Amino acid sequence: MELSFPQGSKTDVSVIVPVYGCRDCLESLLERVCAVLRSSGRTFEILLVDDFSTDGGWNLIEEISRSTTEVRGIRLSRNFGQHIAIMAGLRESRGESMVVMDCDLQDPPELIPDLLRGLMSHQVAIAVKIGKHQSYVRRLQARVYGKVLNVVTGLQTTNGLSGFVALRRAVVDQYVKFSEPDQHLLHILQWLGFDAMHIAYERPAREVGNLAMVSGLALDTRYAVYCLKPHVFFIYLHRYASQLRFQDWREWYLSLPGRLEETQFQVGQVRFLPSFF
Repeated sequence: MELSFPQGSKTDVSVIVPVYGCRDCLESLLERVCAVLRSSGRTFEILLVDDFSTDGGWNLIEEISRSTTEVRGIRLSRNFGQHIAIMAGLRESRGESMVVMDCDLQDPPELIPDLLRGLMSHQVAIAVKIGKHQSYVRRLQARVYGKVLNVVTGLQTTNGLSGFVALRRAVVDQYVKFSEPDQHLLHILQWLGFDAMHIAYERPAREVGNLAMVSGLALDTRYAVYCLKPHVFFIYLHRYASQLRFQDWREWYLSLPGRLEETQFQVGQVRFLPSFF
């Protein structure tokens, strides 16, 4: 990981922005974020975490960080994905409050004061997308995806939750203890259990940026870290399978019509599944 700044003293607000394929909108994003936070009277820093972009984004981040004292740059050694980039930014942040947002201008910087006000009464403030900011097919996919995750994880998530969030320092201190390579911001926050509030907003259409940074609707191993039901399933499966004798399977095999000739079966107390589940 490469830094464009030395570590320093604390500040009021840290804004963490994972960057991938958004070079063309970075200056506009920074202009709007700086205007909002300067008008609030808070001290702040903006951490641009370059997830090994190939569009020259890091060169622009270095240039901006030299001319704008509030902007800091971090570059990952390779493309790790959005949520690892967020983790890197949170670990380097110095703020008492943190804001995480996308780089493609779909998260309006003008909503940052509302999220920060939410931290006056809650530990976490999450922006919730409303309106038809995506096609019908993609909205349907998102709803199905959310239902499946709710069933698998046993957690109940609200439709439209975004990665545009504000966090207190106490939350971040616990969040950065996670070291799993497969992570998801919202699932870790829900697993931690801090008190959260939701703020609805109309999400504008994507103007620039690259969806490749986001994992989309893929169900991958990251959710197994926070899922209880799959572990319970395998525990019961192991308990059931460990009670079966090899003889039982031999008798079942011999009863099959058109079976192959029996070769060699060793009868005994043989476990069907290994005991490392």
